[in-house]
Amino acid sequence: MYKKLMLITLLFALMISFIGAQQVNDSSYKPFRAYLEKNGYEVTWNSYLSVAVATKGDREIRIKLNSNKYVSNGILLDLSKPLSVKSGTIYLDKKDMDLFLNSEFDSSKLLSTSYKEYRDLLTFYETDDVILYGGDRGGVDFAEAKESMEFATDESAGAVPEENAEHSDTNNQEEGVDEADLVKVDGKYIYIVRNNELKIVKPSEEMKVLHSIEFSDFSPNNLFVTDDKLVLLGQSLRVIKDIAEEDKKIVADVMLEDKMSIQVYDISNIDTAEPELLKKYYVSGNINQARCIDNYVYIVASEYGYYPMPVFGIGIMEDQVVRDSEAVEGESGTSSFSEILSIVFSLGDSEAVDKVSELEKMPEFDVNYLPNMLNSELFYTVGIDLNNLTKEGIDVNAYAGSPSLVYVSQNNLYVVSYVFGEYSYRATTNISRYSLNEGKVKFEASGKVDGEIHNQFSLGEHNANLRVVTTDYGEDGLSYNNLYVLDPTLKVIGSVTGLAKDERVYSTRMVGEKVYIVTFKETDPFFVVDTSNPLKPEVLGYLKLPGFSEYMHPYDENTIIGIGNDTHQEKNGRVIVDGIKVALFDVSNVSNPVLKSQVVKGVSGSYSDLAYDHKAFMLAKNKNILAFPFSSFDKNGEFTQVASVFHIDSESVESKGDITHREYTKNKYYDNKTNISRIFYIDDMLYTLSDGYLMKSNISDLKTVDVLNLDE
Repeated sequence: MYKKLMLITLLFALMISFIGAQQVNDSSYKPFRAYLEKNGYEVTWNSYLSVAVATKGDREIRIKLNSNKYVSNGILLDLSKPLSVKSGTIYLDKKDMDLFLNSEFDSSKLLSTSYKEYRDLLTFYETDDVILYGGDRGGVDFAEAKESMEFATDESAGAVPEENAEHSDTNNQEEGVDEADLVKVDGKYIYIVRNNELKIVKPSEEMKVLHSIEFSDFSPNNLFVTDDKLVLLGQSLRVIKDIAEEDKKIVADVMLEDKMSIQVYDISNIDTAEPELLKKYYVSGNINQARCIDNYVYIVASEYGYYPMPVFGIGIMEDQVVRDSEAVEGESGTSSFSEILSIVFSLGDSEAVDKVSELEKMPEFDVNYLPNMLNSELFYTVGIDLNNLTKEGIDVNAYAGSPSLVYVSQNNLYVVSYVFGEYSYRATTNISRYSLNEGKVKFEASGKVDGEIHNQFSLGEHNANLRVVTTDYGEDGLSYNNLYVLDPTLKVIGSVTGLAKDERVYSTRMVGEKVYIVTFKETDPFFVVDTSNPLKPEVLGYLKLPGFSEYMHPYDENTIIGIGNDTHQEKNGRVIVDGIKVALFDVSNVSNPVLKSQVVKGVSGSYSDLAYDHKAFMLAKNKNILAFPFSSFDKNGEFTQVASVFHIDSESVESKGDITHREYTKNKYYDNKTNISRIFYIDDMLYTLSDGYLMKSNISDLKTVDVLNLDE
């Protein structure tokens, strides 16, 4: 009875939806299903969306009841004549179907449309993942006339070297591609972001905070330092005010915005003066990844889709105190997305900045998308020329998609996203390539491979080709691991598949033509793959040993460092994960890699932040020092958190000692204030950074020289 009632309800709903449809009264109308099936298409009906879909390979056409539009290969078009329904059959003008059948189609070609039209396009697709929030979509940001900051300057910091001292840098994946981090060192100063503030420390004999900048509505979490500029990256929480009464029903009750904020400072005179704020930019979204190449900053930011939603456009704003003569105050009416993003608003112009009603006049921006990769989420690529802090010096573009990983070489930026099959655990990895050229980011190509990527180290460029390592699942439900080589158009030109059945990738490192892969289930296969012939990559050798490496780092061309966990197997076959293991692999004979040396620290349950944060790693070959954070519980349940330091050379690795901040806490268990997250050196001093302290120790014996309380 229930099924009959549901069927009657559905038929009644369909009848209601068909009222007003044009009757089939001329020969130009053809039955949609029969006509397209005759041409080899598979036709399905989505009752939830009232959409009919015809597909053949990558080609697709979608029509929707009560709509005067249709989607042809990802492009929203107007119907020549309204569709018609008769006796449960949908009829469509033959002209529209022939136009679709005869159209050229390239699934890798980037399409672009207005945000409004893109929202209309999404109504033809499943929208379960679309967020139906109210609030500002994109919008120009709002701010007070002056940023709330407190500067504290200490004139008695003491002497430091005239020239920048020898020092370590952020542990970057690619040489020449600096990754944003919470601490940067230039040898003369230490720059730290923490708890809504920036601290600049002078590493004199007695460390002193030279400058401290506190923010009331900005939370920096990463930074870059160039020759004379400092760039802060983070989120800015701002209050929308002066909303006109008639606009409140449109904007709903969302009074707060969480926007990506980028602040650029001049630090050329910080010996004698505070850092000078040069520019502030605000763009919708949350920062996914950021890189600095020479004096160009590149950012990928993600934002959840808000649909349907009023759009006020996106703006970039400069502080009143550094207003350019070229600044456009309150300008509106531009048409391109790049122009909208480049409009510079003066913070002093309340009419242009503070009133949402004024911003409603802004035109909508363009969304770039691939026809087979529609998504309710957006991401932005941002390029900033630090040598040109005008509106011409920033490049921003919006794309449909949800980045899962970002990899950046010196010339290209790659964005990775995943697509899972319906009712399937198998994933397809979609990869898009964007060229980088003096602060400009341009889409170049897209491609795909089977499986999922472990992390950014599973991608690497060599001779303009991209190597990608994935873990995939077969029809038998077992995992397999693959290496693909893609050309600059992101077409697969070579591969090695089926590595380490029923295991998954734990770490990858690419050094020149060689790719080192560690997989794990019960033992740790260490594979060496040669990609010198990109058309025929080849496994040269492998080594099996207990445990696994979660991070690999090249010591030299013949030696690879692996850091992870040791394991042992019990009589019942169960694999137990033991302490942290540091291993040294000799790969001079690539067909027969050898474990040269190893040391295991701690017991089962020990872990290191290095497993998910490669910036926690420090290698100083000239000092024979390797270090990373280490955490463990002893037999009495006492928590231990240290910077674990090792002596290392090309032949061996052994424990040297530990540095801890735990003596500054009474907490028996985890305490973030004393949890060491970064390790670096300047000259012969080793520095360890936690949320609450900066400690300086002698490299030779690890004895404490000085401690700076960052809360004072």
